Formats: sequence, C-alpha cells, structure tokens
Amino acid sequence: CAINVGLRRLGEEPTCGSGGGIVKASNASFINNLQAVEFGPYHRHKVVQTVHLTRNASNFSFCHFTVNNNALFDLNEFEEHVNLVEVEEIGFHSCTFSSVNNKGTALQTVISGSFILDDLGDMFTPVRSSVSGFDNAIRIEDGNPSSIYNTDFDDNNTAILAEGSEALYIGGNSFEIPPDYYGPTTGVSLTNCPQFYIKNNFFHGMYNCNYGLIINHSGENNNIVKNNEFSTLRIAALAYGKNSDGQDGSKGLQYHCNWFENNYYDIVVSDFDTEQGSIRYVQGENNKGCGNIFTENGVSLSSENYEFQYHYKNNTNSPRQNPYNISGNIKTVTKNEQVCDQIGRENPMIAPPETPVDWQNTLLNDYNSVSTALATTKSTYSLHGYDNIPIDWNTYFDEIPIPEELEEQVGLYYEICDLQSQQSDICQTAIYCIQSDSLLDTGLYHDWLIRTHTPETDYLLAESYYENGNFNECFQIINAIPGSYEGYNEIENQNYLSYYDLREYLRTNEMTWSDIELGTVEMTTLNNIAISGINGAAFKARSIGSAYDFYTPCLEDIIPQDVLIDLCMYIVNANKENPSGPYKPFEEPKQENFTLSIEETQDKENTLSIYPNPASTVLTIDNGQCLIKEIRLCDVLGKEIQTYTINASKTDLAISHLNKGFYFLHILTDKRIANKRFVKE
Repeated sequence: CAINVGLRRLGEEPTCGSGGGIVKASNASFINNLQAVEFGPYHRHKVVQTVHLTRNASNFSFCHFTVNNNALFDLNEFEEHVNLVEVEEIGFHSCTFSSVNNKGTALQTVISGSFILDDLGDMFTPVRSSVSGFDNAIRIEDGNPSSIYNTDFDDNNTAILAEGSEALYIGGNSFEIPPDYYGPTTGVSLTNCPQFYIKNNFFHGMYNCNYGLIINHSGENNNIVKNNEFSTLRIAALAYGKNSDGQDGSKGLQYHCNWFENNYYDIVVSDFDTEQGSIRYVQGENNKGCGNIFTENGVSLSSENYEFQYHYKNNTNSPRQNPYNISGNIKTVTKNEQVCDQIGRENPMIAPPETPVDWQNTLLNDYNSVSTALATTKSTYSLHGYDNIPIDWNTYFDEIPIPEELEEQVGLYYEICDLQSQQSDICQTAIYCIQSDSLLDTGLYHDWLIRTHTPETDYLLAESYYENGNFNECFQIINAIPGSYEGYNEIENQNYLSYYDLREYLRTNEMTWSDIELGTVEMTTLNNIAISGINGAAFKARSIGSAYDFYTPCLEDIIPQDVLIDLCMYIVNANKENPSGPYKPFEEPKQENFTLSIEETQDKENTLSIYPNPASTVLTIDNGQCLIKEIRLCDVLGKEIQTYTINASKTDLAISHLNKGFYFLHILTDKRIANKRFVKE
C-alpha cells in the first residue's frame, strides 16, 4: 500500500505511528500499486456541546490512480485503489481511476465511512472525475452520506454498488455500461439504502444483459428518481423487493421526469427472493402526471405481482408520456398536467444542491405547515371511517357517476399521498443541509431524524447517540421501535440490539473490531447478524467483515449475478412466446422440447457434467452411461448459436471461436432435458 493511515487487520501487529493523520495530494500519480491509499478509523472532530467544529481535512485533487498490464503482480490480486474504513469526508476532486480487464475496485468505503467524488475547475472549464475498467468501480458498505457528482464511468461491470447506506447523492454522472462478458453489467445498484438522491444522470448500455439503475429494498421511504436519461438497455430501471408501504399505501419509490430511449424495458417492478416487489402505489404528485418519456413501442411498465397506478399527462404533442406496453395489473390514469419543468437531464454539468438561505427557519416552517395539513387530512379520513374501508378502485375508475363517498375517500387518499411526499422531501432536504454544513450540529440532526419518523431514521438516531457517548439513549430508541411502528422488522430490531451489545462488550473491554478473534462468541455473533438477510444491522456486520477480512471465503453477493441473468432470460423467452408485446416478462416460459431458464435441471443420477468451466478452447460434456442426443448452444440472452447432433454419451465441443462471456447448453438426452451454463474465457 502506497499510503496507509492507521488500519490494522485481523492477526496483524500494530505498526509504528499508526492511526490519525491528514493526507493532501494534488497532481499525484499512483501507478501499479496493489493498493494505493488506505485510511483506518480516524475522526478529526472537535466537539463543543452538540456542534462538531471541524471535520476530516484529507483530500486528493487532480490525482491519477492506475493499474495496467505493466504491473509487477498478478492482476487478479488487485483489490482496490482506495479503501476507507470508518473515515468521514475524504474528498476526491477531478481524479481519474483506471484498471484493466474489469479487475478490482476504484474506491471502497466501509463501516459508516463517507467521501466526495466530483469535479474541480471554474464553471466554464470544469474537469470531471473518471472511473473506468473495474469490476465494482465504487463500492459502499454501511456508508454515511456520500456524494458522487459530475463523474464519467466507463466499462465497469458495476459502476456504483451501495449496500446498507444512508443519504447517497448521485447526480450529473455519465454511465457507459459495457457488454456482459462475464455476467450482467449495471450502472447503479442500491440495496437497503433508505434515502437517496439520483438526478440528472445518463445511463447508456449495449442492449445485452445491461441494467441502468437497480433499487432493491429501499423500504417504506419516499424517494424519487428524477431527470435521468436511460438508453439502449435491457432493463433501464429495476425496482427489486419492497420499495413502498404496500398496496394502497402512501409512501414509496417513484419515477418522475426521466427520458427512456431505445430500451427493451423501461421500468420493471420485480419480486426479490420471497419479498414482493413494490413501488409507491400512486405514481404521480399533486394531481399531476409523472412526466416520463418512454421508449417508443417498448415495454414501458412491467410489474410481476404488484398492482399500482401510473398517472401521466395525455399530451398529443408528446405522446410518449403515454405508456406503450404495460402489465395487466397496472392502472394508467390520465391527468391534465405533469410534474416536470424539464424532462430528462436538466444540465450535463450539475452542481450539488445549494443550501438555501436561512434554511433552518424556512424548512421548519414548511414542515410545520405540511404536517398540520397532513394531520388534518388523516383525521378527516379516519372520522369518516375510511381507515376500515378498502378503496373500491374498480368502481372509482369504471362507474359514472362516481359514488359521492367514494370520490371523497379517494380525494383524501390522494391528498395524504401528496402531503406525505412533501413532508419527506422537506426532511431529506434538511438532513442534506445539516450534513453539508462545515459545522455539524448533532442536536439539529437529531431533531430532523425524529421528524422524519421511520424505523431507518430511528436506527440512525440510535447510532448517532452511541457515537456521541449517549449509550443508554441508543438502547432506549431501539427498544422503543416495536411499539412505534406496526410493520417493523423484528429480525432487524433484534440484530441491532445484538450489534450494540457486542459494541458495548468491546468498549468496556477497551477492544476494537480488529481485536476480535476467529472462533470466539463475538465472531459468531457478528457472523450470525451478517447472514440474517436484508436489514440494516446485517449490512453493518457485513461491512465490518469486509474491512477486517473476517469472512473467508467472502459472503455471497446480495443480488447474485445468476438472478440478474435470469431476468434477462425471462424477458427474451417472453418475447419469443409473444413477439407482438411482452406484457408479463417474468412468467415461467412455456416448455416445448427445452427451456431457456438459467436454473439448471437437477440431475437425479448425478452423471451429466461439463468441464473445464470456465473453458477457453474445448468444453467436454460427459453423461456417464446415458446417451446425449442433441446439444443446443445459446448466448446469455437465449439466442441459439448452433445445434449439435451427438448420439454419444460423451463429446467435446470446440469453443475457441466464441467471444468471452456466459453461454448456455440445452442438452437433450435419452431420458430428459438438462440445462448447463459455462463461461468462455
């Protein structure tokens, strides 16, 4: 490592002078290092009462981080250029990061770390940052507020991968998403990130198994993906798992003012594992349409099992606001207006949102006004007994005239949705202003977390109390969550209690995470939390394991590549079944004499095998004593490349002519049909 500021891993002895320190670099080059920069836990905060007067001062500007074919080490050993462990606010301004063969990571931050990646220069000649050639270019695990602005991402398998992170600001970036040689490729993938800002970005793919934006399990939080452009992608925007408070709910993820061009699918809502996929039930605000421009004659909206309403402006001058092809469980509603001042990117060089003048008083007044209106509307809704009466949407949309009481109920419901969204936006803006200020006022921060009032912000509040030495208050907040939120996650709550119990053990014994030993009760506790599923405490435990190399082998990806490939495959199969319009892309394809699902058929006799895998020139298919009749070779999207007639129990296929990537074999034997996949190196 070229620069190491105080990080010690499991089994390592402390180094002389470790811990603390400020690093400032400008116009420096870091070439062919296994790791260029690593910061260990370091908090440069002078605190007076509740105000943090100074923050970390380390930063890098106009620096170049490079790994190329001249490196004196195996490129497979390269992990990352920059690793930030429990460090806040390191800045990278107008820097370039590059790798070869999609190896390693440009920048990783773990355990409540945060950073800034953006451009420098005047408004006329800004120098954008660039990140190219990596597996996961930016990886964020259990991150604090981080900003990624005005950066060009090119040829990365995943440009930004964030898990269990709060308040991510992603704006003004360009994502050139490469072909899927070794698996699906993605622009931005967020899992369990409850609050985020994604605006004014450009996502461009290659039509293969490319994803623009994946939002997975953002929970019951109001987030809006707005003013982005998506082009030439298999799936432009994928909402995975729970991203709302459910059917007829008033909170959740929305898509506004985005421009979709030449995509196979524009917006897809899909189940994740056993969790139903969802977004906010009503897409649209203030009696206005969403204002998205859809791919002409593409599939605009697709939902696997979740019903929702999509509101749009019926505009003859802009007909592409009207969704072209949609799933049968999505209701479209025409409006006279739409919410956008601008559709698509507002400006290719966007600046981070500026803190409003006198924002504290302004936002507090706005919050009080909206909260009063929301409380009044909810009270009226309850007084009429509507809480216990499901909305009859079929009657509302299909009968003329609409029954008076039903019309009133729906009107109040829409008003609640709009006010909830406004309230969330005010709270998110306030928290952004607090985090952006050079003087971090934790008291003010706590006030706005309390006003936001979600389980996620309560856990953030508990963490802030703990970090500032208010240990009892931390546990009081966590213990109060079951009584405060009807739909809270019981596993998550118990995990947080176990996590802070473990931190208390370390604190009272004057230990740190690096002091935990393998095979101990503490390590077992941490591991059990880490593998408990998608919840905030699990991502904290996973990030600790990543920082200190606790997990060997590494834990499995939250979103396995196979799952993303399977979505691409289902889309292709559905179009083969219904080429005129794939309205239900995730139904299991009808089986004729073979299937294109990537799930491999179970071999009851355990005889059929393929090897080597990965392979470069020759692939062997061995079926033991059973006959192989036919083999069909298909690419990752299910397109048939070649059919082989075999009539033998074992055969060798020449594959040197194939491009690198994933391929599938559909093997017809004398007993059954089997599916196998392999990687061509």
